Amino acid sequence: MKCINCKQDCVETIGLHVIKVDLHKFEGLVSGVKCKSCEIFYENGPASIELELTAGVWLAEHGFQTGEEIIFMRKVAGLSAVNLANLLGVSTKIISEWEMEKRAACKSALIILGELVLSVHRKNTIINDKLKCYEKPSKIEYIHL
Repeated sequence: MKCINCKQDCVETIGLHVIKVDLHKFEGLVSGVKCKSCEIFYENGPASIELELTAGVWLAEHGFQTGEEIIFMRKVAGLSAVNLANLLGVSTKIISEWEMEKRAACKSALIILGELVLSVHRKNTIINDKLKCYEKPSKIEYIHL
C-alpha cells in the first residue's frame, strides 16, 4: 500500500488508538499500516470499530449520562438521532436536548441505549427488534390463541 500523503510505501504494524469520551479515555492497540517516509499511521477500520464497541460496552456497564457520552453510545449502537428518537418514542428535539445537555436524559432511555450497545456487542438484535415493534404496532383485529 502507498501512503495517501506522500505516496511512499507503507508497512503493516500495530498502533495505539485513543478514544476520549467526556472524562473517559480508552486506549487499545489496533492493526494498520505506517508510512516508511512520513510515518503517518492508517488504522485498520474494523479494529478501530471493535475498540469503540469495547468502550461502549464499558460505558453501558458502568453508567453514562453526559451529552458527549450519549452521542458516543448512539453512534456505537449504529443509530442516527432520528432512529433513536423513533425507538424511544420521543422527539428528535428531546434527543438533541439530551446531547446538548439542555435537559437530563431519563434513566430508562439511558438503560435502553446501553442495552442496545450491549446487544450490538453480543450480535443480538432482540432489544432493537422489540423496540421496533412498538414504533408501528400491528393492527390485527382477531387473534386465535
